[in-house]
Amino acid sequence: FTVWGSGTPRREFLHTADFARAVVHILIHPTEHDMMNIGRGDDISVLEVAQLVKQIVGYAGELITDPTKPDGTPRKTMDVSRLFGLGWRPQISVKEAFESSYQWFLAHEAEARKG
Repeated sequence: FTVWGSGTPRREFLHTADFARAVVHILIHPTEHDMMNIGRGDDISVLEVAQLVKQIVGYAGELITDPTKPDGTPRKTMDVSRLFGLGWRPQISVKEAFESSYQWFLAHEAEARKG
């Protein structure tokens, strides 16, 4: 499997259940801020994401990077200091999020094939 670019750009991932909990937390904890970023506040490299997905799905093939392809933005991580200041923290790890998303996919893909 080919990963575009060097694999070093970093991205932030947040499970939808954590997002929903963050929204509720914001609603019940008043703040003077009009805007609030919702995220984990940490990130993972694109190559680490590929390695994690490889492990979760049981892919036995090789992962290679293709530095002739673009990397994109080096880092995309939210500033969640306001949200964390309200006492909220994510509950689902990136690994758990990917695992549960893959299990959801498998369950729904099987349903779609049934008709």
